Amino acid sequence: MVVGIIGILAALSVGGLASAKRKSRVTICQNNLKQISLALKLFVSDTDERFPLAIWRPGTPGDPKISFDDELYPYLGVPLTEAEREADRIPIAKRLDTLKCPADTIPPFMPTTNTWRRTYSMSEARMAMGPDPLRNAQNGGIGVYYSVGWGPLPIPVQPTFLKENAVDHPTETLALVERPNHLNLAGNDHWSVTRRTGEQLAGFRSPADAQPYHDGRFVYAFCDGRVEPLPPSATWGRTGSSTNWAGAWTLRGDD
Repeated sequence: MVVGIIGILAALSVGGLASAKRKSRVTICQNNLKQISLALKLFVSDTDERFPLAIWRPGTPGDPKISFDDELYPYLGVPLTEAEREADRIPIAKRLDTLKCPADTIPPFMPTTNTWRRTYSMSEARMAMGPDPLRNAQNGGIGVYYSVGWGPLPIPVQPTFLKENAVDHPTETLALVERPNHLNLAGNDHWSVTRRTGEQLAGFRSPADAQPYHDGRFVYAFCDGRVEPLPPSATWGRTGSSTNWAGAWTLRGDD
């Protein structure tokens, strides 16, 4: 009888400890995104109200490969040299735990001594063909990317930046999201934009693997600075789904 009671108490203790760990990871992740959101605001105030580019990949060998974390790193308290900023990795010596959620235990793809994972991503702007690649940009988010020689994009001489005043509904528009994925590497332009919740889930081997992650939620940062753990479906809006660009993933207010 006594042994049985001890066993039950031990099981309850282990379960309580696991629950406390999950909650602490969500809290740390929220704090991470609050810091990155503040860095984003500081960047915007210093750059004529423009958002950082999510990806800038001119495409010529030796050209810079810049991602949003390269742009925000100095605002997180760690300056980068120009060479470090333009490389496709942030050096391990300047690693910031702020860029990685503790619940994200997915190892990096092809790890090296200078490769480390980040968890976060910008919500991707939907680009349009033509002389103004930002026309119809309301159909997408705030994370503009330019990639010459890759993807159906015009080749710009200089990128066109999205400005903060383009966001008419900051309380309903995502700025930063979680994207746990073995290819989401600090300082790398791959996976630094995300279009929909299906892409957030794609980094897990199965839906069952994704379920324990924040108890089936992701932490989202909105353009007004609000940071909140939500089930993915809460970001879909009226017309969205896990495979569709809509709801909080776009600048539109009617979807």
